[in-house]
Amino acid sequence: MQLAFESTPPSDSGHAAALADAENYIRALAHGIVEQNPEDKAHQFYSEGAARQYAKEQIQQWVDGEWTATGKDRYYRAETADVGKSKGVLVTMCRNQAEYFGKNVKTGKVERTEESIKSYQKFSLLMRPAQGADEHWIVQQIEVQGEVKECKG
Repeated sequence: MQLAFESTPPSDSGHAAALADAENYIRALAHGIVEQNPEDKAHQFYSEGAARQYAKEQIQQWVDGEWTATGKDRYYRAETADVGKSKGVLVTMCRNQAEYFGKNVKTGKVERTEESIKSYQKFSLLMRPAQGADEHWIVQQIEVQGEVKECKG
C-alpha cells in the first residue's frame, strides 16, 4: 500500500506542524488497517477523543470484514486555517482513492472498483498542539465527506 501526500508545507511553522501530523494520523490509520489492529499505538499517538474513536472503528470494520488495504491512496489540496482564538488549526485535504482497494486477508483477492465520484473525499481534521510538546499535534475531531466534486481533477 502506498500513501501519497501532495502538499506544500505552509510558511507558518505551527500550521506546517499541524499538517504534518494530520498526515501522520492518516498514515497511522493505514498502519492499523494493514496490521489489523484497532488498538494500534500509532493512531493513538496522533489522536484523542472522537478522532481516536473514529480510527479504532474504521480499523475494526476492516478487521471484521477480513480486509486489508492495497494500492495507492492519494491526498492533495491541503489547506490550513486558524480555529477562532484557540491554538487549534483546521487541516483540510482532498482524497482520491480510485487506485486504493480492499484485499481479502484470507484469500488475497483484491476487490477492484472503477473510478467514480465515490473515489473522491474531503478530510477535515481539527488539530491542537499536544500538551508539553512544541511541534507535536494531535487530531481531536475528523470529518470525512464522500463524493466531493470539488476534489475531482
